[in-house]
Amino acid sequence: MIEIAASAAEPILTVVVPGNPGIDLFYRTFLALLAQKSPRFDLVCDSLRGFEEEEALAEAAESESGFGLQDQINHFVALVRSRFDPKKHVGLIIMGHSVGAWIVQRVACQVSTEDPKIPISLVGLLTPTVKDIAKSPRGSYFTAMDKRIGYYAPSIVFTAVRVANWIPGFVPFVASRVSSRGAMLPHTAAGDAQDPSEGNMGAYDAVTRYATNPRMVRQTVELAKEEMRAIASDPEPAAISGFWKTLPIFGFFAKDDHWVAEETRKELFEEFGHLPNVHFVVKDAAHAFCIRENEKVVDALFADLEGRKVV
Repeated sequence: MIEIAASAAEPILTVVVPGNPGIDLFYRTFLALLAQKSPRFDLVCDSLRGFEEEEALAEAAESESGFGLQDQINHFVALVRSRFDPKKHVGLIIMGHSVGAWIVQRVACQVSTEDPKIPISLVGLLTPTVKDIAKSPRGSYFTAMDKRIGYYAPSIVFTAVRVANWIPGFVPFVASRVSSRGAMLPHTAAGDAQDPSEGNMGAYDAVTRYATNPRMVRQTVELAKEEMRAIASDPEPAAISGFWKTLPIFGFFAKDDHWVAEETRKELFEEFGHLPNVHFVVKDAAHAFCIRENEKVVDALFADLEGRKVV
């Protein structure tokens, strides 16, 4: 878990929910940039269930089942309730990346409507996969592959990761290729204090943790398979009834997003983009903005918060 405590009065609990693979280290630079924007952000980013380092998942057996979407929702509802202090925090900002946005929709609805109710300052949907994920370019490909080798896919990737780790230098090479400038050194205490403008400080560590852990890769595949079934055409099912009209919502969409079909994005804009509580933006950015393009999302998000007079 990554935490950056607020240093100003009237702090706002700010929770970030990762995408899939759900490793908190991918968001280290994102949180550092947010902390620079305002000392009022009381920042927390936790890994999805199944990606926590302390669970020692590298030692888990290939046959062990993973954590599903409901497990993720339950985990973050509990985290928000345990961290929100009504005597200290003036509100909650909760953001989700990719499938994390789908999770956040459900978490926000629960904590804002069930006692004790938590006031929501903003729900951030960042390159969100909240509708028809299977119709996206990557979703279509994944679905086709799942039909062919779906039953065997988890075992295949589990074995492939083990083999990759037998090749000397392979994992550091992959981590360096994925990482941006400034992310090629392992995590250190000094690295936490690094200027985030120098590059993503956590990508190398995140990729290394992931690529050396077959259980995490298996968890990614199992969760993705559930996503293809669960994230369907209804953008407001009963579980999040009233979400789009009652909560303050900011949506950041990538112009060419391989996990969000262009038609799906247009449908979301047409259905909800005109609502007074909803603010959508589209930018030239990668779906995985947390690798190299954190500034684009942070700037757009902070502008929205300033416009709402939240910060």
